Amino acid sequence: MKSSIKWGFILGIAVVAGTQILTWAGLGLSNWFVALTYLLVVLIVGLGLKDLKIRLGGKLKFPTAALAVLIIILISRIIFQLYMFIYTQYIDPDWVNAVAATWTDSMTNANISSELVADRIDAFRKSYEPLSMFTVQIINFGIPQIILGLIVSIFFISRNKKKVKSI
Repeated sequence: MKSSIKWGFILGIAVVAGTQILTWAGLGLSNWFVALTYLLVVLIVGLGLKDLKIRLGGKLKFPTAALAVLIIILISRIIFQLYMFIYTQYIDPDWVNAVAATWTDSMTNANISSELVADRIDAFRKSYEPLSMFTVQIINFGIPQIILGLIVSIFFISRNKKKVKSI
């Protein structure tokens, strides 16, 4: 449990740091953010599982790994959402409006219907309301990350079983 909590904090801080760096570089809402997030999930979940395996004396089973992945991702998502709450409420309160305006222009220029643009922008704005940030957004972004973490754990555990069989 301690190992999972530690790696959850590490992942959360890494995603926050990466997001802030991308924001400073003007890439905060680009596909670079998604790629960075998933890369960090794979890397840190892998390191967390390796650490957990060492703590368990080399014996790591899927249920234990799955629980570790769940804890790591949930802690990291809560940290990230807390960061986004502070960022959008206190550091750059106009961020949501600026992004909404940019996306509105982009979608309008792409000839997307005004109704669809309005629906997407409304959903975007609602996703940054505090209740949504700490419920829906954790679930929406957490589930794909948990699935990715579970895939990493399957590869990690199956790779270790092959090593044991070949010895």
